[in-house]
Amino acid sequence: MLAIGLVAIAIFAIIKYQRPDETSAPAVKQSDAQKVESTAIEPVGTGSPENPINHVDTSNNAAGEVRFGQIRLEWQELKREADSGSPASACKLYKVLEDCRFNEDVTKAADGTITALASGAKLPNGEKQVIELQKISGKLSSACSAIPKEMYSEYPKYLLQAALAGHEPSMFQYVTDPGIDAERPLENLDALRAYRDNAPRLVDLLLQNGSTEALSLAFAVANGNPFVSQSPVRARNPLEVIRLGTALQLATTPRARIETSIGQAMMEVDRQAASKAKSNGQADAKKFNRKFSTGPNGDASPSSTLQECDGLSNNQR
Repeated sequence: MLAIGLVAIAIFAIIKYQRPDETSAPAVKQSDAQKVESTAIEPVGTGSPENPINHVDTSNNAAGEVRFGQIRLEWQELKREADSGSPASACKLYKVLEDCRFNEDVTKAADGTITALASGAKLPNGEKQVIELQKISGKLSSACSAIPKEMYSEYPKYLLQAALAGHEPSMFQYVTDPGIDAERPLENLDALRAYRDNAPRLVDLLLQNGSTEALSLAFAVANGNPFVSQSPVRARNPLEVIRLGTALQLATTPRARIETSIGQAMMEVDRQAASKAKSNGQADAKKFNRKFSTGPNGDASPSSTLQECDGLSNNQR
């Protein structure tokens, strides 16, 4: 299991942080690195390629790839603007802080891969991955060196600020992975309270936007799936499982596990209520006819990184 985790982090990091002129990393399915993928954020900077913190990369980026130098402002300026009420700066600052935090995972993955190889573990392209991970970690460490580590714990606050401004990728990210350390609840009481208060209504707002990904998220919430700690966003609701599951099966490719959940829920309620919920779901399916887009290239993957803070103005309050 440790080896699988290391490979997932390694492949994910290489794919997300590699430049177009570097050797292509092996393809990886989204499910292989789902947990890591939901927490990785685009690196930033403002100068020369030799000094990533001050480099602006103006290359034509492929969809889903991450580049150093996406943000032109220093983190202090982003923080000042975010604290003054700018959701765009809050979104960008979250990306900076999350990326710097992810660098710690990249470093651990490199060290862990070296240890695993030394112990005789067979890892696909292990030595090559170590080289790439060390290269990525070096760039990230340089880009993050000016930011105090105590700032890293503030990124859930800035993500929530962008989410409450109506930024769809931030809303999805906040509900599914707000970056709260639930293993230290006493140290994160305010963040956990904010999540408990805001996550349910963000799910409702996402659902109103009519994306199939939002529908899938709402179905998971109705089914009582937890995203933070072991506490669900909402208590499981069998009627909503039937309604949203039915809509999801019609709006997307039908899946056996969803049908199983619907069947279980139908056994928990009376036949008339179940029939009505199923009928409502069939009608609701027509509302979900768009894909979730995270950027100008139309990437339909809200569970990946926040690629750009689209739709938010620095002047928005």
